[in-house]
Amino acid sequence: MSLAVGFALFGVGFAMMMAGIALLIGGEIVFKSGTKITKEVGRKSAIAFLSFFPIFAILNCGLGKIDPDHVLPIAGVSWPLAVGCLGLGCTWLLRGIAASKPQPTYTLVPLENANPNLPMAQPIVLEPDVPPESAPPPVADKPAPAKPRGREPFDFS
Repeated sequence: MSLAVGFALFGVGFAMMMAGIALLIGGEIVFKSGTKITKEVGRKSAIAFLSFFPIFAILNCGLGKIDPDHVLPIAGVSWPLAVGCLGLGCTWLLRGIAASKPQPTYTLVPLENANPNLPMAQPIVLEPDVPPESAPPPVADKPAPAKPRGREPFDFS
């Protein structure tokens, strides 16, 4: 049972590490909905996510020095630490996303609702100023490639 709990803790820690690295490298992240994660918020959250493994290593070594008989199970310290780092990072991310305003969207007015008193604009046709180039000179006829001898391996006709 403790082995499965250890693997689960490592999985949570690894996911936090990957998210922290992605937030550090990503910079300002803009979603399709217009919300964004600013650099400052992403860096704070990344530091919270990435600090799990170093703090866990320090606590594990410290508990080994203080309690050599391992009366206190390590899961009693590691899981609250993981939940704390994950909760702190996610709280900073959600507050940062809520604080950022979505980008404004622009809508076009349909022609039915346009002002009928304004004259309709004619489309502009652009004509090039450069005279058309003459056709390139014909290329000398090349002989047709010779058919290979034997049967082709990819000819399925």
